[in-house]
Amino acid sequence: MSVTLSSTKSQQAKRDQLSMAAVGMVAILSLLLGVILKSSVENRSQHIERKGITASVPANWTIQEGAGDLVFVSWDPFTPGIRYAVSLVPLRGGQTLGEIPSQRNQALSSALEAFRVLEETPIIRKGRDGYKTTYAFVDASQPGLPLVLRGTDYYFLAGENVMVVSLQAQAQDYEEAQLRFEVFLDSVSYK
Repeated sequence: MSVTLSSTKSQQAKRDQLSMAAVGMVAILSLLLGVILKSSVENRSQHIERKGITASVPANWTIQEGAGDLVFVSWDPFTPGIRYAVSLVPLRGGQTLGEIPSQRNQALSSALEAFRVLEETPIIRKGRDGYKTTYAFVDASQPGLPLVLRGTDYYFLAGENVMVVSLQAQAQDYEEAQLRFEVFLDSVSYK
């Protein structure tokens, strides 16, 4: 009788092990499918084409038409404090690429509270000569405590214009936003 009982316990243990292995495999497969689905949803993008500029932003982002030199602004509706913008600034009377950032910084300085340039430097990005400016300013227009925002402008020649590709984000979100902005920056081109 003990042999039969031992054999039954052994068979039950094997079934329990197979059940646990099956549950483990289903859980792993579910997690893998979830990661693939999340990745495909997050990596979808929408194509923007305005005034000879093309760019790609995530599919769920809002795009707003610009006015004047501003071509468009785009942002995630769930984090509206992070904004991407593209402008086309015309070159006038023999201006060089290096002159546009200083003029733009003067205009921003008069329009934004406590505007400070943090860095200005010539760059080469993806084989294109350009210029990069980083800055910070205070936004006191919102209720409550004033917000410190940081921004980066990249300048590139675009025919008879200078294309300005910009990021603005709240200071605490800036580093993470800068990493995602790099993908957007590389998608922007002028035809």
